[in-house]
Amino acid sequence: MSGIFRRCSFAIFRADCLIRYTNNHHPMPQLDKIFRLMKMLLVLLRQLRGERCKILLAQTDHQKISCDHIISLATPMIMQQAVRESFGRDVRIYVVGGEVMGAMRRSNDRDFRANIANGGSAEAYVPSDEEKHLALEAVRLLGLDFGGVDILHSQEGPLLCEVNSNAHFAGMEKSTGADISGAIMRYIRSELEK
Repeated sequence: MSGIFRRCSFAIFRADCLIRYTNNHHPMPQLDKIFRLMKMLLVLLRQLRGERCKILLAQTDHQKISCDHIISLATPMIMQQAVRESFGRDVRIYVVGGEVMGAMRRSNDRDFRANIANGGSAEAYVPSDEEKHLALEAVRLLGLDFGGVDILHSQEGPLLCEVNSNAHFAGMEKSTGADISGAIMRYIRSELEK
């Protein structure tokens, strides 16, 4: 998983829109050094087998110590700069066959993660041309036929958070009325008929 992530990060980095990541495969006692280097809060994604992972927010010294403990277990993980101004807020844009099929804005007042599964809510959203370009370019660079692109709003403008090659679309369809599942099926059928 981490090897795939590194390759994807390298591909997207050329678009100059990726939030800074650091991969880790070994214990890293120099966590404070990384904090100083990134000059921001960190979100640590503990990588597990499969799709699931544990997300930790390292904001206080106590939380840093907790993260240090996890790192000492030599658990592969990814470090991501946290965007303070986007806590509990993000935008997901669903791309199918090189077209934007729908977009929603997610929000969560009880968690820094905006995911609907974590108690967040969603509403239809009209992405800007810059956000559309960011989503389309990310999916294209990764060679995906379809995917959900998560974007954070920062003081520097929209930043790519992640690209989900198998993103859930029930919340998108419910909040926007967009027929994401139908668009995926039509795209697959058209590709098979070529």
